Amino acid sequence: SQAEFIECKLSMVLVEIGHVCNRLDKRIEVLQQLQEQQAHQQRAHQQGLAASISTTVCTHLDKAITKLRGEQKHETANLSLNFRKQVEAAAAAILPERDQKDGLCQMRV
Repeated sequence: SQAEFIECKLSMVLVEIGHVCNRLDKRIEVLQQLQEQQAHQQRAHQQGLAASISTTVCTHLDKAITKLRGEQKHETANLSLNFRKQVEAAAAAILPERDQKDGLCQMRV
């Protein structure tokens, strides 16, 4: 009868709805897996980028520090030399000069 026909059609619709839901669930699962893979790849890329930036910055800092150390050594040597010259000049003005030939002390006039 007509009620059985409607009941049969409804059960077929329910089965079809079940199939559609299963396909949607599978597609959603695939999309979630793709999103997870993309997120993982993005994290890996970001970590690689961070490591690259870190390496670049460290290399630049190493070069800058090496340059500053060289400049500091040069400045220290210059200061030491200038200090030595000033001490020698002051000492020469105050202390008697030694005659290099006979080793006699002479007062500076």
